[in-house]
Amino acid sequence: MGSKIEIYINYIENSLFTYFKYLLGKSYKYSIVKIFITKYIEIRYYNNGIYRDKNLSDKLGKEFKLIAKELMKEEGADSDLIKNICALFGYVLYFDDACEYADLDILIDALFEEKYVLAPPEIKSEFTNFIKETITKKEAYHKLFITKEFDLKYKRYKKNVYKVTIQNNIDIGKLYSDYAKEKAFNEGTINEDKNYCLIRMLSEKILKDAIKNDFTQKYIISLPESFFTKPKKYKKLISMLDNDLIRNRINLQVTYQEYTNHKEIINESINSGISFALELDETFDNSFNILVLFKYVIVYEHLDIYDALTEDKNAFGTTIITL
Repeated sequence: MGSKIEIYINYIENSLFTYFKYLLGKSYKYSIVKIFITKYIEIRYYNNGIYRDKNLSDKLGKEFKLIAKELMKEEGADSDLIKNICALFGYVLYFDDACEYADLDILIDALFEEKYVLAPPEIKSEFTNFIKETITKKEAYHKLFITKEFDLKYKRYKKNVYKVTIQNNIDIGKLYSDYAKEKAFNEGTINEDKNYCLIRMLSEKILKDAIKNDFTQKYIISLPESFFTKPKKYKKLISMLDNDLIRNRINLQVTYQEYTNHKEIINESINSGISFALELDETFDNSFNILVLFKYVIVYEHLDIYDALTEDKNAFGTTIITL
């Protein structure tokens, strides 16, 4: 699924190159445009940048100012082109769903009146069709994730941290009891495979969060222990998290007993950048030094270790969640 998220982001990136080809005309220089587009994608979709401003436009403006300053130091730098590229990104925020607008045609009319648009007026119709096609393709992408068969359920663990589960809405008639349906959904192969659907749906939620410039939400999902004994299935699941946008927001929850049983494969995944949440249980043997490996550590009030972990939550190099 990570690759599918990248398909969307790569499409946006390629569309931006086309956008600047249209609007800069003969002044277009791929090497210069690429520097700004790369930085835009890093900030817009991965929240990677020097500045932490909540306002995306302000944040981009500061980042672009730094890039422009460095580029203009180079011999033969085209300062007018650099300024035009920076200015044109103001409209990118509308076309990339970061800012709202009332009417697309009016927006494009305003764009073509700007002095930094170097394209001839006669290409406005072709440019408009390009933007409309981009919008249609983005809408089609998001529709791929709409389903009535499953819902995601969110339980708040703490501010901006949610446990996510998947609910089955498939109607298989009255032949089976609700208990039998629930049992089948939460056991065996179905219990494993439903996690692929969960990650796919949650990844779309995370992408939509990013489009709204919201990078605050973190999610925890549980895995059946059987995944760790099935290398092909586990590899497929991990590949669905192989994207920085997704990897930084989805945490795989395992119990301490499960971690002990599959320590090698879990540590290997952690070292590769996958985030885990550790649920402490009665088997926990006071190995406090390993807690730092986990983004979140979940501890229940009934456990003997509860007081020791909650007296100083900052002492373990992780985020303690109490339940």
